[in-house]
Amino acid sequence: MNIELNLIRQASRQSFVTFAERAMHVMIPGYVHFPYISLVAAHIEKPILSSQPGRIAINVPPRHGKTFVLVTAAAWFLGRHPDREVLLMVHSQSLAADIAGKLNLLLNSKLFKETFPAFELQQGREGMSDFRTEQGGGFKAASFDQGVTGRGAHLLLLDDTLSAHDAYREGAREAVRQVYDTMLSTRINDPNTGIIISMAHRLHEEDLTAHLVKQGFEHLKLPFVAATDELYEIGGVSFARAIGQILQPGRLTLESTKMDLTPHVFATQYQQAPTAVGAGILKRQHFPMIPLIPAGGFTVISWDIAASQRNGSSYSVGLVFQVFPEAAYLKQIIRERFEYTKLRERALSIHSALKPIHLIENTSLGVALLSDLRKVHANVIDIKVGSWSKEQRLNAVMDQIENAFVRPLEKIPLLEEFLDELTSFPYGTHDDCVDALTQFLSWNRDYQPVRKHPPVVLGAGKLSRTPYRNGFYPRTERRPPGR
Repeated sequence: MNIELNLIRQASRQSFVTFAERAMHVMIPGYVHFPYISLVAAHIEKPILSSQPGRIAINVPPRHGKTFVLVTAAAWFLGRHPDREVLLMVHSQSLAADIAGKLNLLLNSKLFKETFPAFELQQGREGMSDFRTEQGGGFKAASFDQGVTGRGAHLLLLDDTLSAHDAYREGAREAVRQVYDTMLSTRINDPNTGIIISMAHRLHEEDLTAHLVKQGFEHLKLPFVAATDELYEIGGVSFARAIGQILQPGRLTLESTKMDLTPHVFATQYQQAPTAVGAGILKRQHFPMIPLIPAGGFTVISWDIAASQRNGSSYSVGLVFQVFPEAAYLKQIIRERFEYTKLRERALSIHSALKPIHLIENTSLGVALLSDLRKVHANVIDIKVGSWSKEQRLNAVMDQIENAFVRPLEKIPLLEEFLDELTSFPYGTHDDCVDALTQFLSWNRDYQPVRKHPPVVLGAGKLSRTPYRNGFYPRTERRPPGR
Protein backbone atom coordinates (compact mmCIF):
# COMPACT_ATOMS: atom_id res chain seq x y z
CA MET A 1 0.00 0.00 0.00
CA ASN A 2 2.82 2.42 0.90
CA ILE A 3 4.58 1.61 -2.38
CA GLU A 4 1.41 2.37 -4.33
CA LEU A 5 0.84 5.62 -2.42
CA ASN A 6 4.42 6.71 -3.00
CA LEU A 7 4.02 6.03 -6.72
CA ILE A 8 0.86 8.16 -6.79
CA ARG A 9 2.64 10.99 -4.97
CA GLN A 10 5.59 10.78 -7.34
CA ALA A 11 3.23 10.80 -10.33
CA SER A 12 1.47 13.86 -8.88
CA ARG A 13 4.79 15.70 -8.61
CA GLN A 14 5.77 14.82 -12.16
CA SER A 15 2.39 15.19 -13.88
CA PHE A 16 0.01 18.09 -13.58
CA VAL A 17 -2.67 15.94 -15.20
CA THR A 18 -2.46 13.50 -12.27
CA PHE A 19 -2.17 16.24 -9.64
CA ALA A 20 -5.09 18.23 -11.04
CA GLU A 21 -7.49 15.28 -10.90
CA ARG A 22 -6.57 14.56 -7.27
CA ALA A 23 -6.60 18.23 -6.23
CA MET A 24 -10.04 18.85 -7.75
CA HIS A 25 -11.45 16.26 -5.34
CA VAL A 26 -9.97 18.25 -2.45
CA MET A 27 -11.48 21.56 -3.53
CA ILE A 28 -14.87 20.42 -4.87
CA PRO A 29 -17.02 18.15 -2.67
CA GLY A 30 -18.48 15.32 -4.72
CA TYR A 31 -16.25 16.16 -7.67
CA VAL A 32 -16.84 14.08 -10.79
CA HIS A 33 -13.91 13.99 -13.19
CA PHE A 34 -14.59 14.67 -16.86
CA PRO A 35 -11.98 13.94 -19.55
CA TYR A 36 -11.77 17.53 -20.83
CA ILE A 37 -10.19 18.53 -17.48
CA SER A 38 -7.25 16.25 -18.24
CA LEU A 39 -6.99 17.81 -21.71
CA VAL A 40 -6.84 21.34 -20.24
CA ALA A 41 -4.30 20.18 -17.65
CA ALA A 42 -2.13 18.65 -20.36
CA HIS A 43 -2.00 21.97 -22.22
CA ILE A 44 -0.91 23.74 -19.03
CA GLU A 45 1.60 21.03 -18.14
CA LYS A 46 3.45 21.07 -21.44
CA PRO A 47 5.30 24.42 -21.19
CA ILE A 48 5.98 23.97 -17.46
CA LEU A 49 7.69 20.59 -17.95
CA SER A 50 9.54 21.70 -21.07
CA SER A 51 11.03 24.81 -19.40
CA GLN A 52 10.11 26.66 -22.57
CA PRO A 53 8.11 29.89 -22.85
CA GLY A 54 4.41 29.22 -23.24
CA ARG A 55 1.48 31.36 -24.33
CA ILE A 56 -1.88 29.60 -24.06
CA ALA A 57 -5.50 30.84 -24.25
CA ILE A 58 -8.12 28.32 -23.13
CA ASN A 59 -11.88 28.75 -23.46
CA VAL A 60 -14.39 26.60 -21.60
CA PRO A 61 -18.02 27.36 -20.68
CA PRO A 62 -19.12 28.84 -17.34
CA ARG A 63 -19.44 26.41 -14.42
CA HIS A 64 -16.93 24.02 -15.94
CA GLY A 65 -14.13 24.29 -13.39
CA LYS A 66 -11.75 26.71 -15.09
CA THR A 67 -10.95 28.66 -11.91
CA PHE A 68 -10.25 25.48 -9.96
CA VAL A 69 -7.91 24.31 -12.74
CA LEU A 70 -5.95 27.57 -12.50
CA VAL A 71 -5.76 27.26 -8.71
CA THR A 72 -4.34 23.76 -9.01
CA ALA A 73 -1.90 25.02 -11.67
CA ALA A 74 -0.62 27.73 -9.31
CA ALA A 75 -0.21 25.21 -6.50
CA TRP A 76 1.55 22.61 -8.64
CA PHE A 77 3.90 25.19 -10.16
CA LEU A 78 4.86 26.53 -6.72
CA GLY A 79 5.25 23.01 -5.35
CA ARG A 80 7.72 22.19 -8.12
CA HIS A 81 9.35 25.62 -8.17
CA PRO A 82 9.04 27.25 -4.73
CA ASP A 83 11.71 29.76 -5.73
CA ARG A 84 9.58 31.23 -8.52
CA GLU A 85 6.75 33.75 -8.74
CA VAL A 86 3.10 33.29 -9.72
CA LEU A 87 0.84 36.23 -10.53
CA LEU A 88 -2.91 35.72 -11.00
CA MET A 89 -5.04 38.52 -12.46
CA VAL A 90 -8.86 38.76 -12.53
CA HIS A 91 -11.45 41.48 -13.15
CA SER A 92 -12.26 42.34 -9.52
CA GLN A 93 -10.54 42.37 -6.16
CA SER A 94 -13.31 40.34 -4.53
CA LEU A 95 -12.78 37.57 -7.09
CA ALA A 96 -9.01 37.76 -6.54
CA ALA A 97 -9.54 37.25 -2.81
CA ASP A 98 -11.90 34.33 -3.42
CA ILE A 99 -9.41 32.58 -5.71
CA ALA A 100 -6.55 33.19 -3.29
CA GLY A 101 -8.65 31.59 -0.56
CA LYS A 102 -9.10 28.46 -2.69
CA LEU A 103 -5.34 28.32 -3.28
CA ASN A 104 -4.58 28.62 0.44
CA LEU A 105 -7.03 25.80 1.14
CA LEU A 106 -5.20 23.57 -1.33
CA LEU A 107 -1.70 24.53 -0.12
CA ASN A 108 -2.69 23.56 3.43
CA SER A 109 -4.31 20.29 2.39
CA LYS A 110 -2.89 16.89 3.25
CA LEU A 111 -2.66 16.09 -0.46
CA PHE A 112 -0.41 19.03 -1.23
CA LYS A 113 1.82 18.64 1.84
CA GLU A 114 2.40 14.96 1.11
CA THR A 115 3.06 15.67 -2.59
CA PHE A 116 5.45 18.57 -1.93
CA PRO A 117 6.81 18.09 1.62
CA ALA A 118 9.65 20.61 1.12
CA PHE A 119 7.29 23.48 0.33
CA GLU A 120 7.06 26.04 3.15
CA LEU A 121 5.52 29.49 3.45
CA GLN A 122 7.68 32.29 4.80
CA GLN A 123 6.70 33.26 8.31
CA GLY A 124 5.09 36.67 8.48
CA ARG A 125 4.50 36.67 4.71
CA GLU A 126 1.69 34.17 4.48
CA GLY A 127 -1.07 36.58 3.57
CA MET A 128 -4.14 35.26 1.77
CA SER A 129 -3.67 37.10 -1.56
CA ASP A 130 0.04 37.89 -1.31
CA PHE A 131 2.53 35.47 0.22
CA ARG A 132 6.15 34.42 -0.03
CA THR A 133 7.85 31.03 0.26
CA GLU A 134 10.95 30.18 2.31
CA GLN A 135 12.72 29.40 -0.97
CA GLY A 136 12.18 32.97 -2.25
CA GLY A 137 9.18 32.50 -4.51
CA GLY A 138 5.72 33.84 -4.02
CA PHE A 139 2.14 34.35 -5.16
CA LYS A 140 -0.02 37.40 -5.67
CA ALA A 141 -3.66 37.63 -6.76
CA ALA A 142 -4.83 41.04 -7.97
CA SER A 143 -7.46 42.71 -10.12
CA PHE A 144 -6.92 44.54 -13.39
CA ASP A 145 -7.64 47.88 -11.75
CA GLN A 146 -4.90 47.33 -9.15
CA GLY A 147 -1.25 48.05 -9.61
CA VAL A 148 1.34 45.29 -9.34
CA THR A 149 4.34 47.58 -9.21
CA GLY A 150 7.52 45.76 -8.30
CA ARG A 151 6.10 42.29 -8.84
CA GLY A 152 7.06 39.98 -11.65
CA ALA A 153 6.09 36.44 -12.53
CA HIS A 154 7.45 33.25 -13.97
CA LEU A 155 3.84 32.08 -14.39
CA LEU A 156 1.13 34.63 -15.21
CA LEU A 157 -2.44 33.35 -14.89
CA LEU A 158 -5.40 35.29 -16.32
CA ASP A 159 -8.89 34.32 -15.19
CA ASP A 160 -12.12 36.19 -16.01
CA THR A 161 -10.38 39.42 -16.95
CA LEU A 162 -13.65 41.11 -17.94
CA SER A 163 -17.07 40.88 -16.32
CA ALA A 164 -20.09 40.01 -18.44
CA HIS A 165 -21.59 43.33 -17.36
CA ASP A 166 -18.71 45.25 -18.98
CA ALA A 167 -18.26 43.04 -22.04
CA TYR A 168 -20.16 45.38 -24.38
CA ARG A 169 -18.44 48.54 -23.22
CA GLU A 170 -15.66 49.30 -25.68
CA GLY A 171 -13.88 51.37 -23.03
CA ALA A 172 -13.80 48.44 -20.61
CA ARG A 173 -12.49 46.04 -23.23
CA GLU A 174 -9.85 48.51 -24.32
CA ALA A 175 -8.77 49.07 -20.70
CA VAL A 176 -8.18 45.33 -20.22
CA ARG A 177 -6.17 45.11 -23.43
CA GLN A 178 -4.11 48.14 -22.43
CA VAL A 179 -3.36 46.76 -18.96
CA TYR A 180 -2.22 43.49 -20.47
CA ASP A 181 -0.08 45.08 -23.21
CA THR A 182 1.54 47.83 -21.17
CA MET A 183 1.82 46.23 -17.73
CA LEU A 184 1.21 42.50 -17.45
CA SER A 185 3.01 41.26 -20.55
CA THR A 186 6.14 43.04 -19.32
CA ARG A 187 6.07 41.34 -15.90
CA ILE A 188 7.51 38.01 -17.04
CA ASN A 189 10.72 37.51 -15.05
CA ASP A 190 12.44 35.25 -17.56
CA PRO A 191 11.45 35.62 -21.23
CA ASN A 192 13.14 32.27 -21.98
CA THR A 193 10.91 30.26 -19.64
CA GLY A 194 8.02 32.59 -18.76
CA ILE A 195 4.50 31.22 -19.15
CA ILE A 196 1.21 33.07 -19.65
CA ILE A 197 -2.06 31.15 -19.43
CA SER A 198 -5.49 32.69 -19.95
CA MET A 199 -8.59 30.73 -18.90
CA ALA A 200 -12.00 32.21 -19.71
CA HIS A 201 -15.28 31.80 -21.46
CA ARG A 202 -15.79 34.16 -24.38
CA LEU A 203 -17.70 37.37 -23.74
CA HIS A 204 -17.23 39.37 -26.90
CA GLU A 205 -15.60 39.05 -30.31
CA GLU A 206 -13.05 41.67 -29.21
CA ASP A 207 -12.37 40.40 -25.69
CA LEU A 208 -8.91 39.60 -24.31
CA THR A 209 -8.94 36.08 -25.77
CA ALA A 210 -9.28 37.52 -29.28
CA HIS A 211 -6.45 39.94 -28.51
CA LEU A 212 -4.15 37.15 -27.27
CA VAL A 213 -4.90 34.85 -30.19
CA LYS A 214 -3.97 37.65 -32.58
CA GLN A 215 -0.63 37.84 -30.75
CA GLY A 216 0.05 34.18 -31.47
CA PHE A 217 -1.22 32.44 -28.33
CA GLU A 218 -1.96 28.73 -28.69
CA HIS A 219 -5.75 28.49 -28.54
CA LEU A 220 -7.78 25.65 -27.05
CA LYS A 221 -11.51 26.21 -27.52
CA LEU A 222 -13.96 23.76 -25.95
CA PRO A 223 -17.62 24.59 -26.65
CA PHE A 224 -20.34 23.24 -24.37
CA VAL A 225 -21.69 21.08 -27.20
CA ALA A 226 -19.33 19.88 -29.93
CA ALA A 227 -20.00 21.64 -33.21
CA THR A 228 -17.82 19.10 -35.08
CA ASP A 229 -16.17 15.78 -34.28
CA GLU A 230 -13.21 16.54 -31.99
CA LEU A 231 -9.93 14.73 -31.38
CA TYR A 232 -7.08 16.14 -29.29
CA GLU A 233 -3.87 14.38 -28.32
CA ILE A 234 -1.26 16.06 -26.14
CA GLY A 235 1.19 14.88 -23.50
CA GLY A 236 -0.22 11.38 -23.41
CA VAL A 237 -3.79 12.64 -23.02
CA SER A 238 -6.34 11.84 -25.71
CA PHE A 239 -9.72 13.55 -25.79
CA ALA A 240 -12.41 12.84 -28.35
CA ARG A 241 -16.11 13.54 -28.69
CA ALA A 242 -18.58 13.39 -31.51
CA ILE A 243 -20.60 16.27 -32.85
CA GLY A 244 -23.48 17.06 -30.50
CA GLN A 245 -21.83 15.68 -27.34
CA ILE A 246 -21.52 17.99 -24.33
CA LEU A 247 -18.52 18.40 -22.02
CA GLN A 248 -20.19 17.14 -18.85
CA PRO A 249 -22.60 14.38 -19.86
CA GLY A 250 -24.74 13.16 -17.01
CA ARG A 251 -24.26 16.34 -14.99
CA LEU A 252 -25.71 18.87 -17.43
CA THR A 253 -28.02 18.63 -20.41
CA LEU A 254 -28.23 20.79 -23.48
CA GLU A 255 -31.91 21.52 -22.90
CA SER A 256 -31.59 22.60 -19.27
CA THR A 257 -28.53 24.72 -19.98
CA LYS A 258 -30.15 26.59 -22.88
CA MET A 259 -33.48 27.01 -21.11
CA ASP A 260 -32.74 30.30 -19.34
CA LEU A 261 -30.20 31.68 -21.80
CA THR A 262 -30.69 34.01 -24.73
CA PRO A 263 -29.32 32.64 -28.03
CA HIS A 264 -26.51 35.17 -27.91
CA VAL A 265 -25.34 34.27 -24.39
CA PHE A 266 -25.38 30.58 -25.18
CA ALA A 267 -23.47 31.08 -28.43
CA THR A 268 -20.93 33.43 -26.91
CA GLN A 269 -20.24 32.11 -23.41
CA TYR A 270 -21.06 28.44 -23.85
CA GLN A 271 -20.20 27.74 -27.48
CA GLN A 272 -17.22 30.15 -27.54
CA ALA A 273 -18.67 31.70 -30.72
CA PRO A 274 -18.98 35.40 -29.81
CA THR A 275 -20.14 36.57 -33.23
CA ALA A 276 -23.69 35.30 -32.99
CA VAL A 277 -24.93 36.71 -36.30
CA GLY A 278 -28.66 36.11 -36.54
CA ALA A 279 -29.18 35.98 -32.78
CA GLY A 280 -30.12 39.65 -32.69
CA ILE A 281 -33.42 41.46 -33.11
CA LEU A 282 -33.08 41.95 -36.86
CA LYS A 283 -33.14 39.15 -39.42
CA ARG A 284 -31.89 39.00 -42.98
CA GLN A 285 -35.39 38.34 -44.27
CA HIS A 286 -36.32 41.84 -43.09
CA PHE A 287 -34.14 43.21 -45.91
CA PRO A 288 -35.13 41.63 -49.25
CA MET A 289 -32.54 42.32 -51.93
CA ILE A 290 -33.50 43.62 -55.35
CA PRO A 291 -31.59 43.51 -58.67
CA LEU A 292 -32.56 46.97 -59.92
CA ILE A 293 -33.89 50.22 -58.50
CA PRO A 294 -36.94 51.63 -60.27
CA ALA A 295 -36.82 55.06 -61.84
CA GLY A 296 -37.89 58.04 -59.81
CA GLY A 297 -37.84 58.74 -56.10
CA PHE A 298 -35.38 61.01 -54.38
CA THR A 299 -32.03 60.42 -52.66
CA VAL A 300 -31.32 60.53 -48.94
CA ILE A 301 -28.03 59.79 -47.21
CA SER A 302 -28.07 59.09 -43.48
CA TRP A 303 -24.73 59.75 -41.77
CA ASP A 304 -23.49 58.29 -38.48
CA ILE A 305 -20.14 59.91 -37.83
CA ALA A 306 -17.50 58.49 -35.47
CA ALA A 307 -15.55 60.79 -33.21
CA SER A 308 -12.32 58.74 -33.41
CA GLN A 309 -10.36 57.09 -36.20
CA ARG A 310 -8.15 54.72 -34.17
CA ASN A 311 -8.22 50.95 -34.73
CA GLY A 312 -11.07 49.31 -32.85
CA SER A 313 -13.14 52.48 -32.74
CA SER A 314 -16.50 53.00 -34.39
CA TYR A 315 -16.89 53.51 -38.12
CA SER A 316 -18.28 56.54 -39.87
CA VAL A 317 -21.22 55.27 -41.89
CA GLY A 318 -23.26 56.74 -44.70
CA LEU A 319 -26.30 54.87 -46.06
CA VAL A 320 -27.56 56.13 -49.42
CA PHE A 321 -31.25 55.45 -50.16
CA GLN A 322 -33.46 56.03 -53.16
CA VAL A 323 -36.76 56.75 -51.45
CA PHE A 324 -40.29 56.01 -52.63
CA PRO A 325 -43.55 55.97 -50.66
CA GLU A 326 -43.61 52.17 -50.61
CA ALA A 327 -39.88 51.42 -50.17
CA ALA A 328 -36.41 52.80 -49.59
CA TYR A 329 -33.78 51.17 -51.79
CA LEU A 330 -30.30 51.02 -50.27
CA LYS A 331 -27.94 51.69 -53.16
CA GLN A 332 -24.63 52.63 -51.53
CA ILE A 333 -22.88 51.99 -48.20
CA ILE A 334 -19.99 54.05 -46.86
CA ARG A 335 -18.31 52.44 -43.84
CA GLU A 336 -14.82 53.57 -42.98
CA ARG A 337 -12.67 55.08 -40.24
CA PHE A 338 -12.13 58.54 -41.72
CA GLU A 339 -9.95 61.41 -40.79
CA TYR A 340 -12.33 64.37 -40.88
CA THR A 341 -10.78 65.89 -44.00
CA LYS A 342 -11.34 62.63 -45.92
CA LEU A 343 -14.86 62.33 -44.55
CA ARG A 344 -15.60 65.87 -45.72
CA GLU A 345 -14.19 65.11 -49.19
CA ARG A 346 -16.35 61.98 -49.48
CA ALA A 347 -19.49 63.82 -48.36
CA LEU A 348 -18.89 66.68 -50.79
CA SER A 349 -18.24 64.22 -53.61
CA ILE A 350 -21.49 62.39 -52.92
CA HIS A 351 -23.33 65.70 -52.72
CA SER A 352 -21.94 66.79 -56.07
CA ALA A 353 -22.90 63.51 -57.75
CA LEU A 354 -26.31 62.82 -56.19
CA LYS A 355 -27.61 66.06 -54.65
CA PRO A 356 -29.15 64.07 -51.79
CA ILE A 357 -30.83 65.11 -48.58
CA HIS A 358 -28.19 64.68 -45.86
CA LEU A 359 -29.32 63.47 -42.41
CA ILE A 360 -26.63 64.21 -39.81
CA GLU A 361 -26.76 64.03 -36.03
CA ASN A 362 -26.00 67.44 -34.56
CA THR A 363 -23.19 66.25 -32.25
CA SER A 364 -19.40 65.92 -32.28
CA LEU A 365 -17.97 65.93 -35.84
CA GLY A 366 -21.49 66.00 -37.22
CA VAL A 367 -21.62 69.70 -36.38
CA ALA A 368 -18.58 70.37 -38.57
CA LEU A 369 -19.96 68.32 -41.46
CA LEU A 370 -23.31 70.07 -41.24
CA SER A 371 -21.52 73.40 -41.52
CA ASP A 372 -19.29 72.37 -44.44
CA LEU A 373 -22.20 70.96 -46.44
CA ARG A 374 -24.29 74.07 -45.88
CA LYS A 375 -21.48 76.15 -47.33
CA VAL A 376 -22.10 74.44 -50.68
CA HIS A 377 -25.89 74.86 -50.28
CA ALA A 378 -26.53 71.17 -49.64
CA ASN A 379 -29.95 70.06 -48.45
CA VAL A 380 -28.99 69.23 -44.87
CA ILE A 381 -31.16 68.19 -41.93
CA ASP A 382 -29.64 68.14 -38.46
CA ILE A 383 -30.96 65.31 -36.33
CA LYS A 384 -31.38 65.47 -32.57
CA VAL A 385 -31.50 61.97 -31.11
CA GLY A 386 -32.48 62.86 -27.57
CA SER A 387 -32.22 60.49 -24.62
CA TRP A 388 -33.52 57.31 -26.24
CA SER A 389 -31.24 54.27 -26.18
CA LYS A 390 -30.21 52.55 -29.41
CA GLU A 391 -32.66 49.73 -28.70
CA GLN A 392 -35.51 52.18 -28.12
CA ARG A 393 -34.75 53.97 -31.39
CA LEU A 394 -34.78 50.65 -33.22
CA ASN A 395 -38.04 49.54 -31.61
CA ALA A 396 -39.68 52.78 -32.73
CA VAL A 397 -39.06 51.94 -36.41
CA MET A 398 -39.47 48.16 -36.33
CA ASP A 399 -42.80 48.39 -38.15
CA GLN A 400 -41.01 49.73 -41.23
CA ILE A 401 -38.32 47.07 -41.00
CA GLU A 402 -40.76 44.21 -40.50
CA ASN A 403 -42.73 45.42 -43.51
CA ALA A 404 -39.55 45.18 -45.63
CA PHE A 405 -39.48 48.91 -46.31
CA VAL A 406 -35.66 48.81 -46.65
CA ARG A 407 -34.54 46.88 -49.72
CA PRO A 408 -30.81 46.68 -50.50
CA LEU A 409 -29.52 46.58 -54.03
CA GLU A 410 -27.85 43.23 -54.72
CA LYS A 411 -24.05 42.98 -54.62
CA ILE A 412 -23.29 46.53 -53.56
CA PRO A 413 -19.94 46.82 -51.73
CA LEU A 414 -20.07 46.30 -47.94
CA LEU A 415 -23.55 44.76 -48.06
CA GLU A 416 -22.46 41.67 -46.10
CA GLU A 417 -20.84 43.81 -43.40
CA PHE A 418 -24.02 45.87 -43.22
CA LEU A 419 -26.26 42.82 -42.84
CA ASP A 420 -23.93 41.10 -40.37
CA GLU A 421 -23.89 44.16 -38.15
CA LEU A 422 -27.66 44.51 -38.25
CA THR A 423 -28.35 40.86 -37.50
CA SER A 424 -25.82 40.89 -34.62
CA PHE A 425 -27.34 43.92 -32.90
CA PRO A 426 -27.31 44.48 -29.92
CA TYR A 427 -24.66 41.80 -29.39
CA GLY A 428 -22.14 42.62 -32.09
CA THR A 429 -18.97 44.67 -31.98
CA HIS A 430 -20.28 47.65 -33.93
CA ASP A 431 -23.66 49.33 -34.28
CA ASP A 432 -22.85 52.26 -36.57
CA CYS A 433 -24.93 50.93 -39.48
CA VAL A 434 -27.81 50.37 -37.07
CA ASP A 435 -27.59 53.98 -35.91
CA ALA A 436 -27.55 55.30 -39.48
CA LEU A 437 -30.50 53.09 -40.41
CA THR A 438 -32.68 54.01 -37.43
CA GLN A 439 -31.87 57.69 -38.00
CA PHE A 440 -33.13 57.44 -41.57
CA LEU A 441 -36.25 55.46 -40.66
CA SER A 442 -37.13 57.82 -37.81
CA TRP A 443 -36.88 60.76 -40.17
CA ASN A 444 -38.87 58.92 -42.82
CA ARG A 445 -41.60 58.13 -40.30
CA ASP A 446 -41.96 61.74 -39.21
CA TYR A 447 -41.36 63.56 -42.50
CA GLN A 448 -42.30 61.14 -45.28
CA PRO A 449 -43.35 62.96 -48.46
CA VAL A 450 -47.01 62.95 -49.28
CA ARG A 451 -47.77 61.59 -52.75
CA LYS A 452 -50.80 60.50 -54.70
CA HIS A 453 -52.77 62.90 -52.58
CA PRO A 454 -56.17 64.13 -53.70
CA PRO A 455 -56.27 67.76 -54.75
CA VAL A 456 -56.60 70.20 -51.87
CA VAL A 457 -59.38 72.77 -52.15
CA LEU A 458 -58.28 76.24 -51.09
CA GLY A 459 -61.10 78.74 -51.06
CA ALA A 460 -63.30 79.60 -54.01
CA GLY A 461 -62.93 76.03 -55.23
CA LYS A 462 -59.38 76.57 -56.46
CA LEU A 463 -56.79 73.82 -56.32
CA SER A 464 -53.28 74.44 -55.13
CA ARG A 465 -50.50 71.87 -55.18
CA THR A 466 -46.77 72.36 -55.05
CA PRO A 467 -44.75 69.90 -57.17
CA TYR A 468 -41.68 68.13 -55.79
CA ARG A 469 -39.92 65.95 -58.33
CA ASN A 470 -42.25 63.02 -59.08
CA GLY A 471 -44.89 63.84 -56.50
CA PHE A 472 -46.83 66.68 -54.94
CA TYR A 473 -46.86 68.25 -51.51
CA PRO A 474 -50.23 69.82 -50.62
CA ARG A 475 -49.78 73.26 -49.15
CA THR A 476 -51.87 72.17 -46.17
CA GLU A 477 -49.32 69.47 -45.33
CA ARG A 478 -46.11 70.18 -43.45
CA ARG A 479 -43.17 69.87 -45.80
CA PRO A 480 -40.12 67.89 -44.71
CA PRO A 481 -37.48 70.34 -43.43
CA GLY A 482 -34.97 71.42 -46.01
CA ARG A 483 -37.00 70.35 -49.05
